[in-house]
Amino acid sequence: MEFGLSKCAKATFKRGKLRNTKNIVLDDDSIIKELDQEGTYKYLGVNEAIPVVTYSFNIINWNLSELQRLDSEIRKQFTCNRMLHPKSDVDRLYLPRSKGGQFAARANNVDVDTQARHQWFPNILHNGADPKCRFCEDKVETIDHIVSGCSILIPGECKSRHDRVGQYLHWNICNHFSIKTHSNWYEHHPEPVTEGETVTILWDFSIHTDRTIQANRPDIVIKDKKNNLCFLIDMIVPSDRNVSAKTFEKLAKYKDLEIEIEKMWHFKSRTIPEVIGALGLIKKGAKEYLEMIPGNPSLQEIQKIVLNSNTHVSRRALTI
Repeated sequence: MEFGLSKCAKATFKRGKLRNTKNIVLDDDSIIKELDQEGTYKYLGVNEAIPVVTYSFNIINWNLSELQRLDSEIRKQFTCNRMLHPKSDVDRLYLPRSKGGQFAARANNVDVDTQARHQWFPNILHNGADPKCRFCEDKVETIDHIVSGCSILIPGECKSRHDRVGQYLHWNICNHFSIKTHSNWYEHHPEPVTEGETVTILWDFSIHTDRTIQANRPDIVIKDKKNNLCFLIDMIVPSDRNVSAKTFEKLAKYKDLEIEIEKMWHFKSRTIPEVIGALGLIKKGAKEYLEMIPGNPSLQEIQKIVLNSNTHVSRRALTI
């Protein structure tokens, strides 16, 4: 028997990155070449994870314990190279992709009926543990969906998280303008209208304009009479993947209100979008927006408020 070594190639990965190494020299005439950086191997894929072992199955008498150790070593290499989470389900790794798995080749499944082995998986999905959200029954239930996307939880639990971020910002603004308040932000309860010597702070208050504008209710409005400035602060805690889109959405949403305020009050107005991802992600430039808010609020504190609220939401939701 003769192997077609001319069609073989090798690639070395360390921590998920392709590394250049030397060719494998078997003898004077046999060399397995290194795959070039831009090169491709037509049949390289998940099913080719252990091809050398499968070639020997009809030649070498492998026992089950040896194959199990080899299988364990393969998973270890996957984990070390960040291709497999240490706590991920092992059986699911070998399922076809159409059933939610990664369809990796298994060293010790020579005499295993794979189809029969995993019949439990679709039964659990469709009978005992439907992957759809237990509240809205629309999307797949993930942590990201629970804390930022569920249409049932957003009006209650997620609004409470939103208001706590606003509570912290309002407390900082009051302190900046020397308005008497509590020593701790979580004891502070914003009033619809807060008056200071040189400032008026509106909380969740509609602004009536000469021209009808639908988006006329930012979360916080700061009317700085001393400097003739008006800040429209609007907060949202979306899914991390929507942070950029929501930032631009907020800026566009209150543009008409900015124009009307400048006409009515003769104040220069500016919209400040405060967008923090549900899992703490922020868009580049978010710190600059935060620095515009009087009182020097801490980004780290806002992220902590969001994540602590997420823990509360998740615990309550997952125990129902």
